[in-house]
Amino acid sequence: MQVATTFVAVLTNTQLMRYGGELAIGAFGIYNSIAMLIIMVVIGLNQGMQPIIGYNYGAQNYGRVKATFYYGLKVATVITSVGFLMGVLLPQTLAAAFTTDPYLLEITERGIRIAMLAFPIIGFQIVVSNYFQSIGQASNR
Repeated sequence: MQVATTFVAVLTNTQLMRYGGELAIGAFGIYNSIAMLIIMVVIGLNQGMQPIIGYNYGAQNYGRVKATFYYGLKVATVITSVGFLMGVLLPQTLAAAFTTDPYLLEITERGIRIAMLAFPIIGFQIVVSNYFQSIGQASNR
């Protein structure tokens, strides 16, 4: 996983440098920092859910498994949807926390608006993949 992540980072930075220069790399770094702040909250939620789901699945208490899973889906979707709304409605405010350069702010604002479009479904994806890991049904393929 680390090798694949490194490969993707190198490829992304190479393409950003080729088509947008250093400012594009800076804009991506700002976006990535903002996105990670939101995603890390969802990951923390998942880390709290995982033992609850795993224990109750093993104890065949499927009602509690289902309740925890749906609660996690709701909370994660709200968190990422708030992130989406902030990215669409306040991208310049978010980017201004990282830079004062007007051109970098402009590039970052556009990038945040585009990249945050998928955020409402990201929370769902993270919780569902964690659920399968929690019940021991994660695929290695």
